[in-house]
Amino acid sequence: MPKEPSARELAKKVVDQQRRIEELTRTQQLLWESVKRYRVIVEAGPDAIAIVNNGKIRFINSAFTRLLGYTSDDVDDELNFFDLIQDFDRQAVLRQFEMNRHRDKWSVDYRTDLTSRSGALLPCDISVSRIDEAGKPAELLVIRGHADRIQTAEAARTVKADQGLQPSATTERASTQPAMPAGTKSDPQVPGRAPAQLTANHSSILEAQPDPVVVYDLSGRILYVNSSFTRVFGWQADELTGRQVDFVPDESWPNTAAAIDKMLQGEKIVAFDTRRTTKDRRVLDIELSASLFYDRNGRPEGSVVILRDVTGIKKSKSELRRSEKKFRRLVETMNSGFGILDEEGKILYVNRKLQELVGYSKGELVGRRWEDFLDETGRSILERAKAGFEQGLWQRFELDIPHKEGGMVSMLVAPSPLLDDAGVARGSFAVFTEIGEKNQA
Repeated sequence: MPKEPSARELAKKVVDQQRRIEELTRTQQLLWESVKRYRVIVEAGPDAIAIVNNGKIRFINSAFTRLLGYTSDDVDDELNFFDLIQDFDRQAVLRQFEMNRHRDKWSVDYRTDLTSRSGALLPCDISVSRIDEAGKPAELLVIRGHADRIQTAEAARTVKADQGLQPSATTERASTQPAMPAGTKSDPQVPGRAPAQLTANHSSILEAQPDPVVVYDLSGRILYVNSSFTRVFGWQADELTGRQVDFVPDESWPNTAAAIDKMLQGEKIVAFDTRRTTKDRRVLDIELSASLFYDRNGRPEGSVVILRDVTGIKKSKSELRRSEKKFRRLVETMNSGFGILDEEGKILYVNRKLQELVGYSKGELVGRRWEDFLDETGRSILERAKAGFEQGLWQRFELDIPHKEGGMVSMLVAPSPLLDDAGVARGSFAVFTEIGEKNQA
């Protein structure tokens, strides 16, 4: 017969069992906190994030829905990421995925057009990294709608009849300034608690972000910065961990304090304009997004802040506005007519001279096609010209356009394509020069 365990041995087994239960409970609590922090990280930023396994999209954040229109219901229906890529680009992307499928570490950047749920094509920059998802290799995609390319592709559509050649509209920013979650500017730099332990997925997401990311505790002490923060601002992680960083310019502090209060009340900060100072004292224009994360009892524990450097973009937009202002003055005072068409052939813009030549106002022309104003002969000439455009032959041609008050105006039309960054025609413009006038019988 087996020997009966002694009371001491039984007591030891009970203690060991209790210890295992306590360890399991702690592990579950840590896992739950990790899951909540993971959600905050992926939802706090303005960039779309997706996790892809064998082409199937397994997870998307809310920014993905805002950018491309697809929802979690679409993901549940096994949405395939490669179906969002245009045919001519799909094979190249598939080859990259296949080439790197068995590599432990993989990070590559793409620039391509993705098809939104509405069918529109959106120019996007895509960063791809390899992660471990539920014990299986998967790809983490960080997707950013490329504003400059979108602006180029849709420039014609944003020209309004009553505005002339204005730059494309940009999103209005609220005046309330988002904040670095810190106390007052005079707070002493004292060591904080150790940085939160991030899972492999957390680290992959944070390091895959092209923008600087900072994780703070509620006192404004830094728990973590990613490599993009070091690249943009200059400080290394070991210089900042457990400390506060004084990189908010004086003029940004009033709005910073107001935003701290809003964030502590649970409000999410998304894409607000602010300014921050680098280690070498350069001042950068920043678009900031931030959100709180919570402990297992639902109490705020800290915040995740994403700081996008938009200094170059703002400078480019300022230069573009100056350039377009000069261009607008030029086309509005030129002695020839000037017009812009979108991809569908609809009139988007006409200058004053072209309105004078045909007798129609801007409001009567914009949104319509030139075919609407032409007779049968004129429509035939225009169709032949368009056939040449499709073959890349943008040649001048003569066209008789009926004047609103009667008679015909003979024009020499010099067309040119409006090209995007990929060299694809996204519309056209033309100069109209009067070469004579014929009276209808």
